[in-house]
Amino acid sequence: MKAEVFQKTRELGELIASGEECARLQAAQAAVNEDMAAQAVIRRYTILQGEIQALMQGESPDTKEVGRLASEMQAVQAQMMDFSSVRALNEAQKAFADLFAGVNQVLKFMITGEIAEEGLSCGGGCASCQGCSALHAHVH
Repeated sequence: MKAEVFQKTRELGELIASGEECARLQAAQAAVNEDMAAQAVIRRYTILQGEIQALMQGESPDTKEVGRLASEMQAVQAQMMDFSSVRALNEAQKAFADLFAGVNQVLKFMITGEIAEEGLSCGGGCASCQGCSALHAHVH
């Protein structure tokens, strides 16, 4: 049984890897990697994030400095969103995460018979979601 589960998991992984969401994510990541201006802003964000983490790990963090860095980090994050490549990557990441959430919902339902209402990214509107239809197709 274990081998069969792993085989089916491998097949699911291959299906997901060949899907639209994965292709969109890879293309969006490549576009961000090629966008040197966006890369510079992302590097600045990462540096600020590291500085905040380093301060917070100290025994008595300077709250004023943490606040200043956090404000700067928010400004840099807003700058990142000015880049269409970064916005496209965020959208692609969300679509990919939503796919995984839907897969997890189907697995949970098939194993437990329960559907977790909290944490659903669709907010309950089923008009454009294929997650519920996929779930119902497996149940019926």
